[in-house]
Amino acid sequence: MVSVIEQVAELPTIYKPVDAIDESKQNTDKEGYVVRIVPYDAGDRISFRYIEVPDFQKVAHEIERSKEVLASSDYKIIKCYEAALMGSAMPYEIKELHNERQLLRDKINELEARYTSLSDDIL
Repeated sequence: MVSVIEQVAELPTIYKPVDAIDESKQNTDKEGYVVRIVPYDAGDRISFRYIEVPDFQKVAHEIERSKEVLASSDYKIIKCYEAALMGSAMPYEIKELHNERQLLRDKINELEARYTSLSDDIL
């Protein structure tokens, strides 16, 4: 087995040394952001910039999860619609159901607006 140090020592001189990644710079206190490590040529070596960028993956996941929760109650709306068509009693409290679903829609809209806003921050 050959160590990393031994492998680096055997590299031709055309390769530049690479700075170690500073783990203390990989965290951010900004809500909804992550740190992206971007390598750059610093002349005699390869160094890294630590850039705070929006956490698109987290926001996209929250949007998708909220849409799944909304879709999971679609059957209740269908049941209420069928009951209304037949003149039967509602199987669910329709106003409560509507309010819950509207809250989810509002959350999705807010998250999508945030996602768009974060995208604009990057551009």
